[in-house]
Amino acid sequence: MEIINDIDIENIIDFIVEGDPQ
Repeated sequence: MEIINDIDIENIIDFIVEGDPQ
């Protein structure tokens, strides 16, 4: 498996939550 950078992880999370109000 490829190692994902923290930035990539944040982008994936943002894509999943789609700007979930927090």
